[in-house]
Amino acid sequence: MAAVEPQLSTQAIEQAVIQAASAARTVRLLAEYLTAHPHALTDGTSGTVPVLRRLAQALYSAGARRIAVRDPTCVECGRMARSKKRVGDGWMCSTCQSKIRYPCAGCGQLRRAYARHPAGVLCEVCVRHRRNAEGDQAVTSRIVDAIRSRHAPRLTVAAMAAMVRKVAPRPVDRRLLAEHVDPICLPAGEAPLPLTRLIIALTAVKAFGLPSLVCGDCAKPVGGDGHASLKVIQCGQCARRCPECGRPWRRLYASICNRCRLDRHRRRGDCTCCSRRDRVLDDRGMCRTCRDRTARRCLDCGASATPLHHVERGEVCDRCALRRDLDQFLPEQTTPPCNGSARRSSPPSPTRPAPG
Repeated sequence: MAAVEPQLSTQAIEQAVIQAASAARTVRLLAEYLTAHPHALTDGTSGTVPVLRRLAQALYSAGARRIAVRDPTCVECGRMARSKKRVGDGWMCSTCQSKIRYPCAGCGQLRRAYARHPAGVLCEVCVRHRRNAEGDQAVTSRIVDAIRSRHAPRLTVAAMAAMVRKVAPRPVDRRLLAEHVDPICLPAGEAPLPLTRLIIALTAVKAFGLPSLVCGDCAKPVGGDGHASLKVIQCGQCARRCPECGRPWRRLYASICNRCRLDRHRRRGDCTCCSRRDRVLDDRGMCRTCRDRTARRCLDCGASATPLHHVERGEVCDRCALRRDLDQFLPEQTTPPCNGSARRSSPPSPTRPAPG
């Protein structure tokens, strides 16, 4: 080094060597490498060996002119880059390396290699999904073990895990649920939604040792048919009560019942014909029964009768249908002819005056 850089002092060179290789074994390996490759610091690629790179940087900082860090040339783009990878007899920079796509062992798509796997390489998305799945499986197992041991020992592990995923479908909900299941307790403030749903689900399978829930509408205990939302906890009857008509006909997660939803486009009231109440009316104020009764009238006589028979222009009753059939076979009635043997009609007698 002193022969290559005469302007550097021996003390500066020793300080650079100590800074690059502090261990005695590393200094010995560095001396053997420079002995075998005397032009490594001046002509070779000094950036491929870590200790040689540190030595070249220290000497360059101390004032060296011929010794400097020299990175290898990329076999793809021909540029010199610090981040590199060995490819056969050459080197490849990180930019060219990132452009290479490999078939992922997880998703099967051509992706950038992120991690090694016994089946091949994995992309970053598959690695992240695997890590999240392992963490979520550990949280679910902890919840299942805490619940089965204290509240529902008769349930199987698979059934308990399915119940947990149903009441807490998101991973963030399961992490929140894991904070309150050992043991199951309601916080002083507002209870988390996954916890209330889990208590209702466990009540439905007759678990024991659970905190009691009270309906927010009727203040009655909530059973296994209850419903929990972000606003209030309701029993089964209150959860199915329609807010418009007040009948327990509403389905869960519906704002109103199906009847009120359809009646928004209908006219409902008392029938003007039969006077029955709460009926779907038409423009004339008649219910369906009265409409059908009015519409089913005989075409010939106009009577309302059932059954009716279809004809060419409408419907007729049984009597009119029979009359139409007979008219096809019987001839029309005509006035009989006048003959000589017929009795002649006598002239009308004069009107007698009434007695005085």
